[in-house]
Amino acid sequence: MKRIFSLLVWLMVAVQARAEAPQEFAKRFYENCVKWKIRGVPDAGERKKLMPFLNAALLKLFVDAEKQRVDFMRRHPLDPKHPELAEKPPWTKEGDCLSSTYEGITSFSVGQEEKVGNQVQVTAHLKYVEGKDVVGWTDKLVLDPARDGWIIADIRLGGESDGSLVKKMQDEIAEVAKEAKEEKPAEKPHK
Repeated sequence: MKRIFSLLVWLMVAVQARAEAPQEFAKRFYENCVKWKIRGVPDAGERKKLMPFLNAALLKLFVDAEKQRVDFMRRHPLDPKHPELAEKPPWTKEGDCLSSTYEGITSFSVGQEEKVGNQVQVTAHLKYVEGKDVVGWTDKLVLDPARDGWIIADIRLGGESDGSLVKKMQDEIAEVAKEAKEEKPAEKPHK
């Protein structure tokens, strides 16, 4: 019995030792963001890469947004004779949706972590550098504990509580859905 207890204690210590600290998790996330340079709402392949980092609710928002983009393109097909007249679909593959700046990040440093309820918020000092121009800002990752470490529940864009990526996505998805409902159906050609 003593041997089983010792084995259980050893296993608990080993699991805790393997668990990644919130700041290490944030560092790994931003290393991949710099490498992947995801633009716009992540597509299926990009979501697969992000899956170990983002919670299911955030991934679902990206799926919903992509469905809206595809639906818009189905309703507004491109006229090959006049592509310049095409309407821009929602959720285009432009800009960086995982940070506060359109251009994305080129470098970062992970700052302090703060426990808020059962979540941990990790400050990230982000930069975009182009030539001599340097733009810096701060975002915060809101992390939930996960089975084997951490998972991103939200990103506080600009580090502010009202800069929630989740809230921004929810609001924009609702707005695009409202516009789609209000849209006049396309006229069918006469036979």
